[in-house]
Amino acid sequence: MESTTVLSSFFTSALEVNRRFREGVYKTRPVPLQTVEYFIEGDEFLKKLWKAIDEAKSYVWLQTYTMDNSTVANITLHKLTEAKKRGAHVMLIVDDLNNTLDRQMQRRFVNSGATFHALNRCYKMWRIFVKRQIFQRHHEKIAIADDTLFIGSSNIAKEYGSYKYGDSSFWDMNLMIQNTCLESARRYIIDVLEMNHGLRAHPIKSNEELLAEYDKVHPDSPFRLLKSRLIRTNQPFRHEIQENVLKIIEEAKTSLRIIQPYYNPIKKVENALIAAAQRGVQVEVITAGKRDQPCYSNLINARLMTRLLKAGISVYEHPDRFLHMKAYLADDKVFTVGSFNNDKWSWNINHELNILIENEEEGQKLRDIYYHVKTFTRPVKESGPISFFREAKLVFWDIFLGISEWCSNQKRYEKAERRLKAMQEKIEMYQEVQQEYVKKYRYNNVHNEWDDSFGKDF
Repeated sequence: MESTTVLSSFFTSALEVNRRFREGVYKTRPVPLQTVEYFIEGDEFLKKLWKAIDEAKSYVWLQTYTMDNSTVANITLHKLTEAKKRGAHVMLIVDDLNNTLDRQMQRRFVNSGATFHALNRCYKMWRIFVKRQIFQRHHEKIAIADDTLFIGSSNIAKEYGSYKYGDSSFWDMNLMIQNTCLESARRYIIDVLEMNHGLRAHPIKSNEELLAEYDKVHPDSPFRLLKSRLIRTNQPFRHEIQENVLKIIEEAKTSLRIIQPYYNPIKKVENALIAAAQRGVQVEVITAGKRDQPCYSNLINARLMTRLLKAGISVYEHPDRFLHMKAYLADDKVFTVGSFNNDKWSWNINHELNILIENEEEGQKLRDIYYHVKTFTRPVKESGPISFFREAKLVFWDIFLGISEWCSNQKRYEKAERRLKAMQEKIEMYQEVQQEYVKKYRYNNVHNEWDDSFGKDF
């Protein structure tokens, strides 16, 4: 009888709890799960980005390398301005080298109370003679809106949209990630502003206060189903992307699939790729058949990848659109995607940002994208002789890249600054000693000799 009474009271209380949940007396907070979505067409990516901006309630931060005066950029800027009017904290960061925003819309954006920073101002041309930062650009592409993170290779310009919003001349890959890597993404953007340029994200709140607020309101998901993290390159001291790219190649067991539009023969990478092929790993590289940058437009893939071709590595090129996506995939499980190119600029000069993911299901999705891109490519074969003028162009641009790399070698200039500082300290010390000697040793006109006395006679 007692057990029946206990069960009856238990079910009665359970029904009461369920009733209160249904009526909204007890409120629950949904537990966010980690999700990843891939976009290889510009219009689809832009629609998702604009939707996230429209739905943002707390903040929207966007950093890009290029933002022009086009429909794509103007719609984005308008939506950012409207988000600020709704009460969200909005910040736009653009590398000044490719900042061609509509000035009237930019003023409207700033007047709404939003934060705008153009990094590494190009009008300060004297920096080329002092810190050599004119070649060192912020090449990152990242956007965060509340619990949603966007990272990939697309800039905010007409070339990166498809046929509805742009001209579909570039072919990119972007990821939309929800409820993970949010804290590290916010920290990265703050580090770019604070450590590299001494700037603030908010006119009133400190950067640390802002991070603490958003880390509390929009934390990462407690469910670590997806092993992922942001990796960065901040020249000249932090090279996480380079280290992880080499690690991915060196630890690959069965396959390596690489998409790199601006391929340049980096010796350590080629050595790692050839070593992987020699130990039985299937290595494939897809690169661009045509490139937009003048320093790359005359390059011949067969010449760039001579070592890889001779080692039996399969190389393919995309001949039509400007291939612009960047990815390294090992064993269809571990991969990194982002802004990082396999060229001298990314390896030695620019600031870059990628995401590193280790997940078999996500790796298979990227593998499917790789094979989709591969269907539009053609194999690269060893090249024959080229014309004298094309050879001259290749030599010229190779020298240009070498000079820009030399100019951007911050370590060398920091060493020179330390040497100059040490020399100045020695000069100051010498001047102090000289002054002491002047005070101590005075010429005695009476005896026609130097005297170290401190008498008042002379």
